[in-house]
Amino acid sequence: MSGQKSAVSKSTGSSLTVKSNLHFPVVGIGASAGSIAALQIFFENAPASMDMAVVVVHLAPEHASHLDDILLRATGMPLHQVSGTIPIEKNHVYVITPGSGSKCPTVACRSPIRRHRAAPAFTINHFFRTLAEACDQHAIGIVLSGAGSDGAMGLSRIKEVGGITLAQTPRRRRARGNASARHRHGAGGHRFPVAEMPQRLLELWANA
Repeated sequence: MSGQKSAVSKSTGSSLTVKSNLHFPVVGIGASAGSIAALQIFFENAPASMDMAVVVVHLAPEHASHLDDILLRATGMPLHQVSGTIPIEKNHVYVITPGSGSKCPTVACRSPIRRHRAAPAFTINHFFRTLAEACDQHAIGIVLSGAGSDGAMGLSRIKEVGGITLAQTPRRRRARGNASARHRHGAGGHRFPVAEMPQRLLELWANA
């Protein structure tokens, strides 16, 4: 994948996303500190031969090393902690854990994961919008419970470009009724228990 260009530039205050030519989907998972158990369940049920790349944005940097250890035990796919620009390959997992606001990781699908030093605070919405702009119908967005309303707008953007969006089914009745859960449901399109997500995702992609 060397020599290919695909990046998001924030140096001028505006973004420039170069379109991807990847022929496999890129799955973006938005997660928070309360989503570690859900991430573990997702990867325990995800086959190592999904023929997809999985990028996890985990907005809890204090749990970074803990999350890496958990996911390494849960998946048979190679796992990469993103600290620079690295190429995306299918059947690999990439974990982005933003710092305290001084760095803004972004995804680009051809030569794809990059950190920028001077950038606004990073959000799941920002990540999903970047994924949609770069990957179009090859973009897949998943929001796990615990992220609040962050991610709903980004999921809507992925749907607009023809990608697939999913949200975790809230585990408690109270969570099902709150505003952020309803917002994610409307944007997500498909809601499943996290243990079912990998298989459902493969089925949705096969029928896309």
